[in-house]
Amino acid sequence: MAMLLLIEIYSVKAQNQTAVLSEFYHATGGPTWNNPLYAAWDTATSECTWAGITCDQENRITALRVSANLTGTLPSILGDLTTLTIILLNPGAPYIQTELYGTVPAVWFTSNRQLFSLNLHGLRVTSPLPIEMGAVPLQSLDLSLTDITEVPAWIGDLRNTLTTISFNAGHVLALDLLRLSK
Repeated sequence: MAMLLLIEIYSVKAQNQTAVLSEFYHATGGPTWNNPLYAAWDTATSECTWAGITCDQENRITALRVSANLTGTLPSILGDLTTLTIILLNPGAPYIQTELYGTVPAVWFTSNRQLFSLNLHGLRVTSPLPIEMGAVPLQSLDLSLTDITEVPAWIGDLRNTLTTISFNAGHVLALDLLRLSK
């Protein structure tokens, strides 16, 4: 009986992951992504075999790396992938246009306390950054070539975990807040 229950719970989690990725795919213009690596997305195959997806031994998604011409708003649905450790969303190359915009959803950090790498390089991400970002053990943060206009003072609270940080060139003075000495 317990084994059957465990299989049913796993099946629900797997279906949820697939649904989340499917919603992300469609919300960010997946059918028009100009990168052939992602052609298998939104199919009947396991999402753990899809390009840009990394799963752990229990088939839980731990990394999402998508480099394509993303469109739409930053989807909060990624907050439902509670085992993500890496989110990398970017145009992938200077010649690829991206129209993925908006503020970084706070739910990415409130529902997922394992995230250690966030790369939104080249997206049309805007301020403010959610204070909830300070609750996760970020080691790497790349918000270069975004529309971020201010670096919040609380970002300095990440100095104990953050080892790599990239913002727009105009924010060099604000980065003095970090003083990444440990």
